[in-house]
Amino acid sequence: MLAQMTIRLLQKRTFEDAIHVILDDVIALHGAEFGNVQLPLGDELVIAAQYGLPKPFLKSFKRVRKDGGSACGRAFRLGAPVIVADVEKDVAFSAFVKDARRAGFRSVQDAWLGWCRLTLPTPMSRRRSRCTR
Repeated sequence: MLAQMTIRLLQKRTFEDAIHVILDDVIALHGAEFGNVQLPLGDELVIAAQYGLPKPFLKSFKRVRKDGGSACGRAFRLGAPVIVADVEKDVAFSAFVKDARRAGFRSVQDAWLGWCRLTLPTPMSRRRSRCTR
């Protein structure tokens, strides 16, 4: 599987296309319904690619500070994966609960890859711990 993902990635000619391949493959690998890739810009993260997230969510998370309580900010700050099993119960995530509800997710996992960050929210319907250009 990794070899096939690598081949798809190497076939892309632009950075933007490569980001979309990475997001598509990670979403498929995890069986997620939506997700995004953010790139660092100073002390902030900026959405570079997304799939399936509603416009209000994208507006709220267009730029995220690493010192905030969002899962993506924490993953960026810590340089390690962050899993929020239940956004309703995570104290640090409290400022973003309304955004999560509107977007329709209850849990989220974030991974800092050293040069970008991947977010895969889990829809509320699952309650367990693709890309638009």
